[in-house]
Amino acid sequence: MKSQALRGLVCVTLWFLYSHVAGAAWAVTERPLPTPYGPLRLVNQHPVQLLFLQPFPDQTDVTPVHRLEAHLNTALTNSLLGDTQQVTANIDLEMVRSVLDLRYGVYPQLEVGLELPFMYTYDGILDTFILDVERLLTPGRERPIRKRQNAGSFAYQVARGNRRFVQGQDDAFSLGDMVLKAKVAVLQEQRSLPAVSLRAALKVPSGDTDRAFGSGGVDGSLGVLLQKTFWRVTVHVNGDVTFPSQSFDDAGVSLQPFFLGVLAMEVRLAPPVSLVMQLRGDTRPFHHTIPLLDKRLIETLLGVNWALSRQLVVQAGVAEDQFRSDCCSADVSFFLNLTGRW
Repeated sequence: MKSQALRGLVCVTLWFLYSHVAGAAWAVTERPLPTPYGPLRLVNQHPVQLLFLQPFPDQTDVTPVHRLEAHLNTALTNSLLGDTQQVTANIDLEMVRSVLDLRYGVYPQLEVGLELPFMYTYDGILDTFILDVERLLTPGRERPIRKRQNAGSFAYQVARGNRRFVQGQDDAFSLGDMVLKAKVAVLQEQRSLPAVSLRAALKVPSGDTDRAFGSGGVDGSLGVLLQKTFWRVTVHVNGDVTFPSQSFDDAGVSLQPFFLGVLAMEVRLAPPVSLVMQLRGDTRPFHHTIPLLDKRLIETLLGVNWALSRQLVVQAGVAEDQFRSDCCSADVSFFLNLTGRW
């Protein structure tokens, strides 16, 4: 049953690529390839962090007037985290998260958009593989929690005492919290100045809180995007602050605004291909709980952009913790993103 659901998500992604995006892409009038293609569109995949609004990394360009742009972002993440203090957290799961991101150009400098996330949580298929990789790369220094793990097990709960405020389910699939957003281009790139855009987003509580597919609250965010190109290299900088509205007062846990930052360097190798190295850092919506929920998250991402046609770009890569936040972040994430413009 679980493997069938996982295969179904993969089939949906491929169907979207070949049946819809690709078909539409080849049918429209050709226009120059976009340069650059942009940063890696992956948010922090910590399961609890995903309950709250996290804008995707983005470039400063806006969708042309009366044009529709669609992104399909799919990430497979393995998470194994645990801590026991006043707040107890036990997380051992894999998650497939696919987000349909639609954008429409309203004015020459303004686009609006809608994100529809679909999430599937299950016991996992990567546990043994990850342990073998850790043993290969760092012999004798594997994470203790990984060595003790019962491969193929599932756990997803966070509680204070006997009050659970996050509770997920095995073999569960559902819509997450929808996001409404807008982006406005403020400044075009100049010789000595970067391109600048501003953006805002609002998360609507459409996800099932009983299965940890949403926070149950309305979150808002404001952000700034910078972009500067130097020959074949483009530097992308994103900075956003999110204001969560849902509280967990009944469990004695409060929330605070948190910050998200991205620094990406994109190198164009040839007209259809670019490589991206990206650093992402986030603070947390919780405070005064346990390191698993409080400690900032820092990840490195490596990926590639590949233009299959003038209207279709594929992006793929991997995210890994490199900055001693393995107590609190997802172990590893693989992602595949598709962008269609018509």
